Parts: sequence; structure tokens; C-alpha cells
Amino acid sequence: MRTQAVESVADEVAEFLIEQEFRFDRHVPHAGRSGRIWKVDFHVRAEKRSSLVYVLSTGSRSAAARVVNTVHIAFYDLLYLSAGPEAFQFISLFDDRIDIWNEQDFRLAEQVSILARWSQPEEFAFILREAPPWKPEPLTMF
Repeated sequence: MRTQAVESVADEVAEFLIEQEFRFDRHVPHAGRSGRIWKVDFHVRAEKRSSLVYVLSTGSRSAAARVVNTVHIAFYDLLYLSAGPEAFQFISLFDDRIDIWNEQDFRLAEQVSILARWSQPEEFAFILREAPPWKPEPLTMF
């Protein structure tokens, strides 16, 4: 369930994307390998690549881990979309204007996506336009 806070930040992100002249769609459904349909917050198209972006925002420290876990599961399920000639890059956009995220949250998200911080919108735009494609690290056992 989406909260008003998340939708408010997502609206800010949409305004920023319009100002930066990115083409994008909101709440785009994509089927994961599990068969589950994930509604990604933004599908952003730039000249060099397309990106799937989840906005991570909550006003509660106790809800932060749940938000990150959901995005981690979604991107992991969609991982097959990050390969091939029309591969998406995955971006976790943290609303870091409130200090609720901990280091484990960032480490979990970066296993499946590029990290961006909403307090640094120009860096987010750079990631969308220019950043090299994200590649998952190989999984190792123990």
C-alpha cells in the first residue's frame, strides 16, 4: 500500500523528470520471474538507456526496512530485465531528506540496483543519463 508521503515524493520526482526533459511513465507493471506483477514507480527513457526507478520514502524508521525489503525483492524478481541489448538499469531512489535509513538499507538496495539520493537530484539525473550500466555482483555461498 502506497502512503501519501511516497506519492508526494514521487510527484516531486515526476516534476523533476519533466524539468530535465526525460521521457517517463509512472506505475509501470512488469512481470517478474515468479509471475508476480510489480508496479515500478518510474520507467525513465534516456538517450543511452532506460531505467526502472523505485522511490523509497517513508516517515518511519520502523517501516524503512520493510520498504527496502520490498524493493529488493521486486528488483531481484525483475533481474532478467537487466540483461540483453535493451537492458534496463535499476535505480533505488532514497528520499534521504529525513534521517531514517541505515547502512544495511543501502547495502541491501545496492545488491540489486544503483543507489541515488533525492537530496542530490543532479546526481540522480546523471545516473539516468550517463552512469555505466549496473551489473549484479556474482552470488557466493559462504
